Amino acid sequence: MRNVILKRILTLIFAFSIVFSCFGLAVSATTEESSDDISVEAVSKVEAFVTRMYEITLDRKPDASGLKYWCGQLNDKKITAAGVAYQFIFSKEFQNKIAKEKMTSKQYVTCHYKLFMDRNPEKAGLDFWVKQMGTNWNTKEKKNELFIGFSTSTEFKNICKSYGMLQGYYDPAHSTEQNTKVALFVERMYQVVLGRSSDPDGLVYWTEQLLKGNLNGAVIGDQFFFSKEFKNKKLSNKEFITRLYRAFMDREPDQAGLDYWMDIMKTGAPREAIFGGFINSKEFTNICKSYGITRGSLDLPSLDVYSQIAELNKIRASEGAKAVTTNNLMQQWADIRAREIAENFAHVRKDGSKYDKVGRNLKIPFGASAENIAAGKGGCLDTLEQVLNIWMGSEGHHKNMVSTKYNRAALGRYVAKDGTVYWALVLAHVD
Repeated sequence: MRNVILKRILTLIFAFSIVFSCFGLAVSATTEESSDDISVEAVSKVEAFVTRMYEITLDRKPDASGLKYWCGQLNDKKITAAGVAYQFIFSKEFQNKIAKEKMTSKQYVTCHYKLFMDRNPEKAGLDFWVKQMGTNWNTKEKKNELFIGFSTSTEFKNICKSYGMLQGYYDPAHSTEQNTKVALFVERMYQVVLGRSSDPDGLVYWTEQLLKGNLNGAVIGDQFFFSKEFKNKKLSNKEFITRLYRAFMDREPDQAGLDYWMDIMKTGAPREAIFGGFINSKEFTNICKSYGITRGSLDLPSLDVYSQIAELNKIRASEGAKAVTTNNLMQQWADIRAREIAENFAHVRKDGSKYDKVGRNLKIPFGASAENIAAGKGGCLDTLEQVLNIWMGSEGHHKNMVSTKYNRAALGRYVAKDGTVYWALVLAHVD
């Protein structure tokens, strides 16, 4: 994936059952125990991480209910490390501590160094941040600015890694729930598409872009599926389709669906066209909605031209002929002929040249070729199924459709002003 420098960080879900008392952090309801599949080592790391938050920000050991709650949130991936840090930094207990101890901006910044960098500040860094905060430092705006600066640091990234935590991203302009859901959507794309956990820089970048509305679900999907990292995996068509099902339909492919997409890919359909068939699905719309993001759309190659040839290939396969493929030039040839036969219904064009002159003008390097044409009005030839059936019932047309001489094909359709539907199937052997 791409290398990015991050300037924002997320926080995550903050249950309505939490009550911040004026004296300290407290929870009004208990949560379930961590799931059984979490290792003892992982649990101890989570507890150590949460304990560290208590000790550095609140100068005390965690209370049992608080420790249990935050560990549960982290173990269940309902919050990230940055989300927990934000809740502690902006808790009433810590804010009261600022007032009670008459904390200076230097002391406040020093606390951030210890929490997010695990060290005392160097003079140059301390002076920089104190100057950035200014005399009016004790405001939500200024403290948010400081939090973002420190929580996106490399040092905090390394701390999170050492504890096995998802660093996360927090944008004060959005609710904690929205921050959480968007971060989890990005993490899901890493897991499902790339087969790995997110890297901190990537997680923050994509989450920030989604929260700001610069990107949507469709664009994120496109960036992941056509990234250099994904392409380098050199996955088979079957595995490519399988990951599309997982990412955009949240399930494994059924056999009928897998066969359908594999048949289309055999026609030469680019992966971008197959991808487009999934991002516009109802399932992906619902997935995006559940994560609180916009699905969006993309301008991608149409599936229609390939699905039509897939239907032709089914007929060819039933009679022992190999599948034909198609491409943009073949489709242009068929589209031009469909329009031309609306004016001159014949295999000879109005200028007296043969139908194949169109292919030669397009510089398609073909040898043998054939053409089927048809026209109908009043619903008799509106669909692909209807026209294929008509041609199958005609010896000459049928012979063209299943001939082993051809390895390329395309089907053009044109509707005239009077409602007549014109079809042109061109077949050729292309070297």
